[in-house]
Amino acid sequence: MKIYRLLAALLFVSSVSIVATAQEGGELASLRAKAERGNGIAQYNLGLAYAEGRGTAADPLEAFVWLSLARENGARGRALDNLVASFDRATLEVARPSA
Repeated sequence: MKIYRLLAALLFVSSVSIVATAQEGGELASLRAKAERGNGIAQYNLGLAYAEGRGTAADPLEAFVWLSLARENGARGRALDNLVASFDRATLEVARPSA
């Protein structure tokens, strides 16, 4: 079920990517394109960008989606653990809906 939630989240992210890509700089748009093709390192770096607000507005839930996908694709790092640790209970429930 966990993979289905992540896939649903990715579909949502993809649905708004046209608008988001128009607003992002060239570097972030290139990173997003690689991440959408399944590149784990690009997914991790895109998650970091959203977590830290680098090149885009900070968006913890968007960061959660990309960092979760990155972890599933083998990217290593502590960013996802650090992000989840910073969530309050309500944000954690939104990020991890019950099965």
